Amino acid sequence: MPYTASINTMHARLTKAFASNGAKAENDKVGIQHGKLTQYLATLFEEATFTKVKNIAKNKKIKKLRDLHRKMVFPLKVITPFQILKYCYGIKGYEMGLTELVGAKLIFDEIHAYDQITFAQILVTLKYLIQYLHGSAMIMTATLPSFMLNELRETLDIDEPIRAERSLLENFDRHRVLLKDGDILEQMNAIRERIRKEQRIMVVCNTVQNAQKMHERIRHLHLLDSTQIILLHGRFNFKDRVQKERMALNENTRVLVGTQAIEVSLDTDFDVLFSEPAPLDALLQRFGRVNRKRVKGIVEVHICHVGGKHDHYIYPQNIVARTLELLKKLDIVKESELQNYLDFVYPDWEEKQRSEFENTRIGFEQALRSLQPYAAYKENEEDFYEKFDGIQVLPAGFLHKYKNLLENYDFIEAEKYLVTVHKGMYFKLVSESQIEHVHFYIENLNGKTEERYVAVARCMYNSQIGMTNDFEEIKDFGDRSL
Repeated sequence: MPYTASINTMHARLTKAFASNGAKAENDKVGIQHGKLTQYLATLFEEATFTKVKNIAKNKKIKKLRDLHRKMVFPLKVITPFQILKYCYGIKGYEMGLTELVGAKLIFDEIHAYDQITFAQILVTLKYLIQYLHGSAMIMTATLPSFMLNELRETLDIDEPIRAERSLLENFDRHRVLLKDGDILEQMNAIRERIRKEQRIMVVCNTVQNAQKMHERIRHLHLLDSTQIILLHGRFNFKDRVQKERMALNENTRVLVGTQAIEVSLDTDFDVLFSEPAPLDALLQRFGRVNRKRVKGIVEVHICHVGGKHDHYIYPQNIVARTLELLKKLDIVKESELQNYLDFVYPDWEEKQRSEFENTRIGFEQALRSLQPYAAYKENEEDFYEKFDGIQVLPAGFLHKYKNLLENYDFIEAEKYLVTVHKGMYFKLVSESQIEHVHFYIENLNGKTEERYVAVARCMYNSQIGMTNDFEEIKDFGDRSL
């Protein structure tokens, strides 16, 4: 699955389904792996630990469990594709990883969600696993353009994809598109009216900054309790992100405001959508959180004509323009016509995308052929993940708390206060002198000193709205030798 939130949700559901002794964390049937695995596993242990000795014991227990999940020792595992791709890069221990994939049955969900480079790597990897390791694969998505489907069919020698019958799809129509003049911030009157009708509302913005603005404006309507208005995006720390995801699933939540983070994974059902303009596949994912169970007839999804000023960094504007052109022609979204809609918006790769796709495919095939077991130099797994993940920073306001947790050797709890930002934002903060690397020197129980450092962001953080761009100075916190 492509997203951390999706993986956590699926792991929890499968663990519950396969539980035999009630042990959530140490289930021996369902594994999980992604970039924030340590923090996720830590949430499964509820015992309070305050002393350095107890924290060290807890950390060892969680790290041992993490190491088990990192190895494919579970019969069923929920992961991102990068957990498989890393073996094709020849990282340290890849021989064991490929051996454990022999005969594997792989289910890829939301295959459309990857960029052209990752998609090419997945195709090459699947072909390799099927041809040489006797694996098999099922690939699922509701929003795959025909040109990508054709690549899958050709590469994996698929005769005919499995599709739902048209008669079935015709019973799934549930959304009416209404294009709105202006931008998302100009929809407050319509949102106020929906709140007064006691409807559950989802508002999706393309940037964190706009989502934060919308959240504040809806709160200032003073029509709902603050606990009924939830904001969810990628700039919350792990502690708050987990809480927000749980609250988003709560039926008491009347308004959910967020970014692409709420497009997938949330098994929740709202009455109406207000969204900034986005590519069709992204909008269809957003539609899927509204009238999800198809018991409300045809409901409205409101799409703004005007996006945010920074949207061009996120979405290709020609794709957004074709999406809006299509939506102008629509009234009710016909589920049986989704393929035609997608092919109108995505007739083929863009020239640059096609070049990157082909070059990646050729290069990755050559790299797989040149893999040499037990080579002298191999990339570490941590170095591999740095190529794909964002950069973790600590909002300045948490520095004292972070220091105290390190002092008590509760490293895993300390990590829960970090916020992941895209590399582009990180370097923007660096250029504006809003990042400082703070070093700590920690004495362990054996009397040895080890060094740790954290990138501290001079940015305000609020548990309701997450990390903002507003400046916050790093206050002096005393001796950095712990």
